[in-house]
Amino acid sequence: MTANHTESNAAGTRGPAFDQPYPNISFKEAYVRMFKKWRVFSGRASLAEYWWSVLYIWMVNAIFLVMYFFYESFEYALVGWLIVVIIPKLALTVRRLHDADMPGWWAALPWVAGLTGGWLTASPVAKVIIALGITDPVQFAGTAFKGAIQQIGGGSTAVVIIGILLMVVAVAGQIALGLRLSKPEGARWDK
Repeated sequence: MTANHTESNAAGTRGPAFDQPYPNISFKEAYVRMFKKWRVFSGRASLAEYWWSVLYIWMVNAIFLVMYFFYESFEYALVGWLIVVIIPKLALTVRRLHDADMPGWWAALPWVAGLTGGWLTASPVAKVIIALGITDPVQFAGTAFKGAIQQIGGGSTAVVIIGILLMVVAVAGQIALGLRLSKPEGARWDK
């Protein structure tokens, strides 16, 4: 175990070894560390490592969404960013769960709930848009809202509500898992 070793971090100060949780990590060090450990599913991540990185991801997501609102071409940048960050975020979540002495597979539950909820919510709306033959992106945006209203009025209310509830459960699950306190027993997940 390397708990007593230290190394220089992104800011040039001394911190715990790279394979150990870093409780007092800075914002920049956290997201740099997340990307450096993008494929490391063993070991642990501190609360600070996790939440600083999540904040970084949310901030970049928000920037891309705002840019996409003004420039449709940013859709590809947003999708690219989400593809780039999915594995590092999943690895970080698994390490965070290990620090709370939980197996990493718990990280899959909110993802499954969120994807299922998104599919249930989008599926009825997509049916209306496809049925109307909308291919123009500008017309699509205006029709999406009308399609949702039409589907809700057309009997798909329960499906859309269940989808939305599953997405809320997914977000709540991510938050709950991320907030679990560190436990000394979590050291068993270190390599």
